Amino acid sequence: MQAILDFLTDLKSKNILLEIDKSGQNIKGKGNIVELSFAEKKFIKKNKNQIIDFLNKSIISNFSSIPVVKNQNSYPLSSAQKKMWITSLVPSANVAYNVPMVYLFEKQIDVVGLSRAFE
Repeated sequence: MQAILDFLTDLKSKNILLEIDKSGQNIKGKGNIVELSFAEKKFIKKNKNQIIDFLNKSIISNFSSIPVVKNQNSYPLSSAQKKMWITSLVPSANVAYNVPMVYLFEKQIDVVGLSRAFE
């Protein structure tokens, strides 16, 4: 498994990511996949099942469940939530959440769909 981890780490440094497709039987690449060398493609083909197993195990181990708490009338706030609540009490403070931005779309966009998204 260390060889698989080293291989995937090396690919990540080249902005190449491997993931399992929806069927769970195949690997697909994302990112700079045109840079995959013949040797790397051969390694993926030869170790396909081990790579899929490794990726499946890493998906499971990266998540931990959030514990369920019993129902109660109120719950303690985090420090960030307290700050947001206090800020919301000041009438002029709400402008702090209006962050002006400009987006440059490089391809043709669906103007009607984009308009609906903001409605």
